[in-house]
Amino acid sequence: AYTGQRLEQATGWGWADAVHGDDRRRFLRRYREAVRSGRPLGAELRIRSADGADRWHLVRVEVLLDAEGHVLRVVGAATDIHELRMAGEAIRANEEQVRAMAENLPGAAVFVVDRNLRYTVVGGEALKAAGFEGRDLVGRTVGEVIGPPLDRAYEAHYRRALLGEAFQTEHELGQRHYLTRGVPLRDGFGRVTGVLAVSYDMTDRKRAEDAVRLGEERLRLIVENAREYAIVAID
Repeated sequence: AYTGQRLEQATGWGWADAVHGDDRRRFLRRYREAVRSGRPLGAELRIRSADGADRWHLVRVEVLLDAEGHVLRVVGAATDIHELRMAGEAIRANEEQVRAMAENLPGAAVFVVDRNLRYTVVGGEALKAAGFEGRDLVGRTVGEVIGPPLDRAYEAHYRRALLGEAFQTEHELGQRHYLTRGVPLRDGFGRVTGVLAVSYDMTDRKRAEDAVRLGEERLRLIVENAREYAIVAID
């Protein structure tokens, strides 16, 4: 396991021991609320690896319910975003370093837009996998690059971030599923100067989640149908 915990150590609430102490209480409060309400949860927190390093992760939790609203299973997934987090902290100090990190960001695509919604930094493995080159997008606007029907929605997300509010959204493009999270960038005076957004290719994970839901639905149908019949064994 990534955390180095044995199965018996991670069972129950044991997995929470690997969450950084400064993040644990807040995340567990939100986790319990998600389970209680049945709503999905997204959060950024630090998780300790087997070698003792604390790395930032984007954690997503899905609560699977039966037809009566009872919890069947809680499915969680964590994506390592440590380099992204570090890039966000370093962007004001060294833009060239950020450009290099963006160009090689594993499993994701990173975008920085200015107050005019023009791309100033674009890169990442997911961008190349989708057939794009970052240099071809720099200087163009969000609307020009994304195009309809997603352009208006994304322009609205970026404008909200320029007002100081982070955003998170999902969309499909070319049969791939992406999760995008954006945060405002501020200068030394606290003024918002742009937006940093990262898109993660979640296609494989989405397909796995859909497979789990399909399995749970089939199980629920089997259980419901079984209630209508009684099997009697006669010697």
